[in-house]
Amino acid sequence: MERRILHLRITSFPIAVYRVKDPSLRDRPLIVSAGRGPRAIALSVSQEARQEGARPGMALPEALRYSRRALVLPPDPVLCARADDALAGILGRYSPLVEPAGGGRLYADLSGTRRLLGEASDVARRAQAEIQKGLGLGPSAGVGINKLVSGVATRVATPVALLDIAPGQEERFLSPLPVRHLPAVDPRTEGRLLDELNIRTVAHLREVELPHLGMAFGSRALTLYRQSRGLDDAPVRPREKALVAEADETLAEDTNDDALLRCCLFGLVERCGARLRELGLAARSATLAARYSDGVVASRRLTLASPEARDLSLFGLLWPLFESVVSRRARVRYLRVQMADLEAPSAQMCLFGGEEGEEAWREGNLMGALDRIRRRFGVAVITFGSRSAFPEAGEGPLPRARGCASPRARRTPSLSDTLAPPGRHPRVVRESPRERSLAGLTPSRGDASVSPEWVGWGRASGLRAPRPAGRALIDGRPHGA
Repeated sequence: MERRILHLRITSFPIAVYRVKDPSLRDRPLIVSAGRGPRAIALSVSQEARQEGARPGMALPEALRYSRRALVLPPDPVLCARADDALAGILGRYSPLVEPAGGGRLYADLSGTRRLLGEASDVARRAQAEIQKGLGLGPSAGVGINKLVSGVATRVATPVALLDIAPGQEERFLSPLPVRHLPAVDPRTEGRLLDELNIRTVAHLREVELPHLGMAFGSRALTLYRQSRGLDDAPVRPREKALVAEADETLAEDTNDDALLRCCLFGLVERCGARLRELGLAARSATLAARYSDGVVASRRLTLASPEARDLSLFGLLWPLFESVVSRRARVRYLRVQMADLEAPSAQMCLFGGEEGEEAWREGNLMGALDRIRRRFGVAVITFGSRSAFPEAGEGPLPRARGCASPRARRTPSLSDTLAPPGRHPRVVRESPRERSLAGLTPSRGDASVSPEWVGWGRASGLRAPRPAGRALIDGRPHGA
């Protein structure tokens, strides 16, 4: 069966996505860069900025000297990921084998679909039209017998064009092209080929025997040898999605208020924990990522000692990770929590009991009770106090820490203070019913007289719960019994 591989490529993908989101950016020179400092790099450059001399990979100050009118935009990985998923969804209607290569590039294996869908070039045209109409993005398309030929075809084709390389025409197509079009030729390799060996086109590279290439390029010689002849046996590999529990939140307003960020983090942990318990699984690893207002992304990963799916325990484990990720003075715009390496929780209970086993039993019963209540009456019917104080996006500006010039100078009392690891923050004595409701579980029946001292029990805080007169019932047993 003859292989037919389709490759779609969107030129300057981050800028194309920005222009779909904001049409006023069209026809303007644009540069995407993660910062504005002297060491910042131009990650993507629009066609207008290219015409003025700017190139991807340049230092940003140098690119701006070439294109003085260019507008510098921060990268938006979330928006680009959504666009990548949308592209894969459209191309998946034509082939079950779709490989997202990232950055607006996708491969699709159309082998054996001729009788069902027609010629591969016709499928490419239909996919281009659908993407243009549905997403507002204009992809270039290349069709060939393998991923190498179709990928090079999209590099040669002008934007929003289609280039179909007929079987048997691979060498004829590749021969006149500069060697930089081959995927294995990076700038360093291109420099050696041009300056030391005077090899400028793929035809010149094909004339060099494999032993001679081996003397110059070592282990990379075989790859150069095969690519110069249009040989590539790599299959189209669909993206494998590992089972994860993930939650993210874009703040209504950029902030560096520790209390608000901890409230947001606890809400994300709650959502991940609920998803884990719904699946009947527990996480072995956790990842926390934050994106600052200047576009800088910080991320850390933690491997857990044992599978975990309880909210308070997960929050206690993620707290040190949060402190290492959110360490800059810049404001935070976006937080994401991901639980991975999921497995069934251990059925083995603690053999020797003790405080740790009792706390784990209590927290497990609490999470089970909350899950049953939320399944029956809705997620918002019962929540931790700190989460109820956190506004959703679009509900107005975030509240500021009261009476302090710097968010780190004074902390607003919240559940996060109680749940923080021992020794980090002193416990706050709250006077008003409103502050008591923000300290822990909102009391049932509107009882505002519940003492705040029975808030914050659990392994995350390292505190033991005293036994107040009116204890809540969990699974038929009094809390703290």
